Amino acid sequence: MKKILFPIVVLLTTALTVGIYYLLFDKIDALFYITTIVTCVSEVLLLMNIPIWTGEKMFNVTNVTISRSVNAYAIGIFLWTILYVLALHDLGNGKFTIYIVGMLILTLILVVVCGTSTVGAGTAEKLSEQVQATVNNRKNVVQYVRISVMDVCNSINGDDTEWKDNTEKLLKLVTDKVTSMPTEKLQANPDVARRIEDSMSDIVVASEQLTTAANKEAVKADITSKLNRLNQYITTVKSM
Repeated sequence: MKKILFPIVVLLTTALTVGIYYLLFDKIDALFYITTIVTCVSEVLLLMNIPIWTGEKMFNVTNVTISRSVNAYAIGIFLWTILYVLALHDLGNGKFTIYIVGMLILTLILVVVCGTSTVGAGTAEKLSEQVQATVNNRKNVVQYVRISVMDVCNSINGDDTEWKDNTEKLLKLVTDKVTSMPTEKLQANPDVARRIEDSMSDIVVASEQLTTAANKEAVKADITSKLNRLNQYITTVKSM
């Protein structure tokens, strides 16, 4: 539907513009053609940048920046053309030198603005992607830790001892510390997430061995030791 509607809107807009200028101008000369063509080009540029035609693909920093620059350029060349026709044409003795110079200046400004804006927008997009990747990484780490803690709690659920209570408290402490860890800490330390996940994986494996282990006390001590090391590591990272 959009592909059919867009050319129809362009044709109607162009036809109306030609009709309006035909009625406004006393004669069909170079000024008529210049004004009509530039106005139609400006209208097409503005129509092309309406989000309804471009859809969601337009909505990123680079495309929005270029779109705004092109819109400003379209309005600029239209206003310059009208100003030239109404006030400056007679100053040039029928020549279009002033008009052409003005159009070239506006075009040069567009090229410079689009170039610098595109570079800046591209840098901003990359930074935004990096930040979003770090945020997602943090969410994944928190989710992994919570799932691992549930697995450990399920494995030690049958052990009704003081060790179980202390272990659950230590697991909760580790979870709280990971949950409250600032995103910047993970961004500044790329290996933190991997180390936390590896440590929790080792603790889960150790807890699963508890029910079948011949020396349960040794396994409990190993789990406690791993949890304490992980807790200390997270504390160190947060304090850096």
